[in-house]
Amino acid sequence: AAQAVAAKAKAKGAKDAENRVAKADAEIGVKMAVADKALAKARDKALESLEALATDAATDIVAKLSGVTVTPANATKAVKAFLNG
Repeated sequence: AAQAVAAKAKAKGAKDAENRVAKADAEIGVKMAVADKALAKARDKALESLEALATDAATDIVAKLSGVTVTPANATKAVKAFLNG
């Protein structure tokens, strides 16, 4: 009888542990998804800043080296083409 009670308690403890692990896994999955979205947003914002900086630099460099004025639209197009390979 004592062995049966112990076995039942052990099984219940194992099931409770499995449930806690499953709950923790689900919570971690949600947190990872939120973190991935935040990282993607930060990466996109950084790339936008990089593109703007590169566009300004390209416009200035072309003007100083060749005397040609490049439109912001053309500079942006060239920078995006370069950055995207």
